[in-house]
Amino acid sequence: MKVVLASHNKKKMVEMRTILSAMGVEVLSQAEVGVDLEPEETGITFEENARIKARAVMEATGLPAIADDSASWWTPWGATLGSTPPGTAARGWTTRAGGSSC
Repeated sequence: MKVVLASHNKKKMVEMRTILSAMGVEVLSQAEVGVDLEPEETGITFEENARIKARAVMEATGLPAIADDSASWWTPWGATLGSTPPGTAARGWTTRAGGSSC
């Protein structure tokens, strides 16, 4: 299976390819499929913003897409692969676990 990563972050690409290749999933960059999207993240949670990005890339490419926004992965075909605690808002989130700035 091939999926497109809805991100331009090279570190996320390496991470997603490492994780998903073990499951037989080939992760493609937006550049590899000829799109360059930066959808506006209007959600109030990490999961909502990941969903916005994945949907935009899926609709533009016609391929399954995956997005990551902090601790939440989302795929438009319905599988939430992780999530932040309920009620965690994306706006105002200023530190990661361990204290590093986002």
